[in-house]
Amino acid sequence: MAAAKCDNCGDYTYSSSYSTRSVGFGLMFLVPLIVGGAASYTYISDDMIVFLTLGSASIGLLVVIYSFIFRQKKIEWSCSKCGFRQTHDY
Repeated sequence: MAAAKCDNCGDYTYSSSYSTRSVGFGLMFLVPLIVGGAASYTYISDDMIVFLTLGSASIGLLVVIYSFIFRQKKIEWSCSKCGFRQTHDY
């Protein structure tokens, strides 16, 4: 994402919050990777690991589909330097 200039301090430390789509993709891909990687260090049964992986991927897919049907209309930006917050419509 391109850096935006802060309206308050004029610095380029302005970043946006997470969107629903990015959370959905994280649930679909990152959480199953983490669960699969952590499986070798735990005493959880294989059935539970499969359940957690498929459950997370399914919920992530539903969130991504939801984000395409009901698009996010506002995004909140915040400056990490001065703490200025602003909401933009798009």
